[in-house]
Amino acid sequence: QILKYLCITMRARAWERGGLSSYQISILLWTKQEKKSNQENQISSFKKSNLKRAANMKHPFVFKAEKSVEAILYIGQNVKQATFHHISKIMYFADKKHLEKYGRFICGDTYVAMKHGPVPSGTYDILKIVRDNGFAPLAEINAAKKAFIVDNFLVKPLRVACQDYFSESDLECLDNAIKQYGVLSFKQLTDLSHDMAWHKTDENDYIDIEQIVATLDADYLLDYLRDPFPE
Repeated sequence: QILKYLCITMRARAWERGGLSSYQISILLWTKQEKKSNQENQISSFKKSNLKRAANMKHPFVFKAEKSVEAILYIGQNVKQATFHHISKIMYFADKKHLEKYGRFICGDTYVAMKHGPVPSGTYDILKIVRDNGFAPLAEINAAKKAFIVDNFLVKPLRVACQDYFSESDLECLDNAIKQYGVLSFKQLTDLSHDMAWHKTDENDYIDIEQIVATLDADYLLDYLRDPFPE
């Protein structure tokens, strides 16, 4: 910022005098080179980040928005405080258990390592849409806004969840997560969700599925996810 100010000042004074001195020109050239170097470093960091992600396994599930709306409703009608935080953490714990036992996430969501723990990205987007500060296709917006309303961070269901969207294993893991974690406080949920998968991921970055699997007692799972239908 100081260099930027000096450059602007020198240019203004040079304009008044009709030209730049050799010393001023050298300062401006050095500043330009520094700016170029910083840009190159940023590009290099971006490429390294992309290479790291390319080396990891692609997310193996497809997010199901309609099912996510029903999951929000199901959790919301079965906990006392259906906040964004409670819904997000219950989904995370339910998904981890379902992944460990049955090899998939309930709604196929991806998780982001946010400050207070993992957050299901697609589900969070739906919650924000209903709160009027998110974006999604019109059909998803209409379906979500007919299902529940959001008062600040509190979800209030407008109807009962349609359980036809869920398998028996889905309901098993959702019910267990609601029973085990539904009554916990904000801090308790945050602390429990700060597992090794969260710790090994940069804040606001996607948590790789390998990191989540590493927290589970399922050594075979990565091979299955890479090739669920071996010949």
